[in-house]
Amino acid sequence: EMTLEPIIGPDLIEYLDKAKAALSKGISLQRIKDVEEIRIEMYRRVIDMVSNISPETADIISEFIEKK
Repeated sequence: EMTLEPIIGPDLIEYLDKAKAALSKGISLQRIKDVEEIRIEMYRRVIDMVSNISPETADIISEFIEKK
């Protein structure tokens, strides 16, 4: 079961530190928002792709990853 916990859980402090650093470099809030929207859309696409694969394909992918 996939959850969003890794996105909003333990990495939150690190994420906020990176956001503060970006702001201190003069990156606008709008730019940060735009990048975050892209990142969220990428997560959605990955979740869609993963949820639509067959169990057989998932097994092949798992075996490939384990060999690496």
